Amino acid sequence: MKISKIINVAIIGCGKIAEKHATILSSKKLKKLKLVAVCDTKKNKAKKFAKKFNVDFFDNIDNLLKLIKIDLVVICTSSGHHYSNALAISRYKKNLIIEKPICLNLSEAKQIIKKFEKNKNYLFVVMQNRLNPMLKLLKEAINKKLLGKITSISVRVWWCRDQKYYDQAAWRGTWNLDGGIFLNQAIHHIDMMQWLLGPIHSLSAMIKRRLVKIETEDLGLAIFEFKNGILGNIEVSTALRPKNLENSVTILGESGNIKIGGLYMNNLEIYELKNKLMAKSLLKKYKKLNKNNHHLFYEDVQKKLTETNTNSNQIVDGKEAIKSLEIAKAIYQSVIKKKRVFLPANTRINNQHKKLLSELRK
Repeated sequence: MKISKIINVAIIGCGKIAEKHATILSSKKLKKLKLVAVCDTKKNKAKKFAKKFNVDFFDNIDNLLKLIKIDLVVICTSSGHHYSNALAISRYKKNLIIEKPICLNLSEAKQIIKKFEKNKNYLFVVMQNRLNPMLKLLKEAINKKLLGKITSISVRVWWCRDQKYYDQAAWRGTWNLDGGIFLNQAIHHIDMMQWLLGPIHSLSAMIKRRLVKIETEDLGLAIFEFKNGILGNIEVSTALRPKNLENSVTILGESGNIKIGGLYMNNLEIYELKNKLMAKSLLKKYKKLNKNNHHLFYEDVQKKLTETNTNSNQIVDGKEAIKSLEIAKAIYQSVIKKKRVFLPANTRINNQHKKLLSELRK
């Protein structure tokens, strides 16, 4: 359903990521989106957050949606609460944005999608890396066959998350609410890999807990075989010290190589293409785009909600978001079974978290 007037927005969860959303929604740059309320089960936290952004606050989703007219809700709670939050919001038939991942369970993700399809409400999942200008350059280079026959992709997520970071919030580093580094820190990168190169055929993975006292891992590796024959790997670590080191994707092909790095994947570190003319044209096209990726996401949401004819191909809905969730769950299945897993995988494993805890004790 298209909305012609101002879109009233509410944020659920008043943590760190919510501030990023609230700052953008309060910036006046998005003419039709207006942040009007926030909600958190910790009332004082919600009150303090609301005061900063001059909006109403609540400590209960039902009270919020009954008392204030809201068109769009943004879930910024811990990942383990996404499912229950989404179900609560679906009862009021509101459009919804969920911060990554859609949730931590495949069957629950499918239920969320089904509910919003039935209600005919929009469901968006924040996968803002797809809007990153350098990654859009890479995507176009792939689509136009400028790399020729691609041989491999390698992704590195080398970040620092020390004990202090995990101790700041009780949900961090827990299986039930955080989900592990492939569902928290690396879900964007998993989404990026399959978005760039297509479906994954099989994978093998290992995880370890090395430097912090938490339930989940702080180091993980996975090797992928894509359906088109490309091989790939992803190395995810929050055990870098003393600070973040790298956040990169490298694709190698018969006609060129591209590496995008920098802490925000905004540096073109290797750009070697045989077709020099097209390489120059692509670089000129995307280098001038320097907006915040979350801001670009909201621009697309605004267009989708208000314009009749708009290109929605780059917006991630529930059905797109579930692809990365399935891959992440298959990674943990591979860890538990200690073998290669083929997709689509049956990721329903009894006592999965207990088995992962047992694996990490070794």
